[in-house]
Amino acid sequence: MRIQSRDLALLGVLLAGSLSACNFPLLKEKGDATPTPLSDTDILGTAVAQTLSVLQGQVQSMEATPIPTATVLPTATSAVSAMSQSQSLPQAYTQACYAASVVSKSIDDYAEMDQDEEFTQTWTIVNAGTCNWESDTELVYVDGTQMDGDSSEDIDTEVAPGETMTASVALTAPSSDGTYSGQWALVDSNGTTIVDLWVTIVVGDGDADDDFYVDSVTFSGAETYSGACPYTYTYKAYITTEGDGDVVYYFKYSDGSTSSSKTLEFEDGETQTVSGSWSLSSSGSYWVKVFIDEPNNQTFGSAKLSLSCVSPTKTPTSATTSTPTSEPTAEGSSGETESDTDTTG
Repeated sequence: MRIQSRDLALLGVLLAGSLSACNFPLLKEKGDATPTPLSDTDILGTAVAQTLSVLQGQVQSMEATPIPTATVLPTATSAVSAMSQSQSLPQAYTQACYAASVVSKSIDDYAEMDQDEEFTQTWTIVNAGTCNWESDTELVYVDGTQMDGDSSEDIDTEVAPGETMTASVALTAPSSDGTYSGQWALVDSNGTTIVDLWVTIVVGDGDADDDFYVDSVTFSGAETYSGACPYTYTYKAYITTEGDGDVVYYFKYSDGSTSSSKTLEFEDGETQTVSGSWSLSSSGSYWVKVFIDEPNNQTFGSAKLSLSCVSPTKTPTSATTSTPTSEPTAEGSSGETESDTDTTG
């Protein structure tokens, strides 16, 4: 190494100087004592000691000099330190798992029956959803006049999407004249309603066409929503009557609540649209039905919603400092509003 070579050269110079001192003694001044001559061994030892002293000083100097540390480069500070919740997942609307279309039924609504007449109502139904109807699906009585029908009957067949099935119930007309309606439904093993089904008959003499009644109520299609909540579910129902008169109705909801009653005036064969909205904050399956208080005293329905509440995605925005507030953030609450639209059909 370069340092070692330099040190050896210095040692050589010192040794040479020391040896030469023996040959060129200093001149003695008057009064000075004659010095005792040094031996070659003493001269050599002194030179070595001086050389070691110089080297030690160099080593100490080297140890005292700190080794420069690597310069720490400044790290990149991201300008994105806060996330905005203003943007949410795209709203996704897909076909419902359970959806059905009633193609036909063996006994038309308001068919005339004799008192105590036995008959069988058969519905032909298409699976219009995306899920199979399992073999443990049942046809169950729900509401209205049961007409001696069984409370439940097994379907005993699996129905894939797009396939058609029939469901039947044996009934007996009441023993008194009048108009009677009963409601049944296809229900899966978890108690979820797949489709509601009705039978309405007129018992006794007279032409049913002379009576005023609601002939049918249809609903907007089943809906599936996945996204930010609360979600406002807007539903519509289309009421058609036979004959002239006033219809008194209200909405029934899957949470057990009902809307206020409203009255609409109909002409023979007219169809009117009734609608409403429902603010929902929790995931789940919901339905809305229409109860015709007058003249039918019958439930129709339903509009269905499958709701999946998803937290908003967070997108980067410029860093901001927020100030905490002691005020609580209100949760979305459910509620209901409704409106009526007249449509001549």
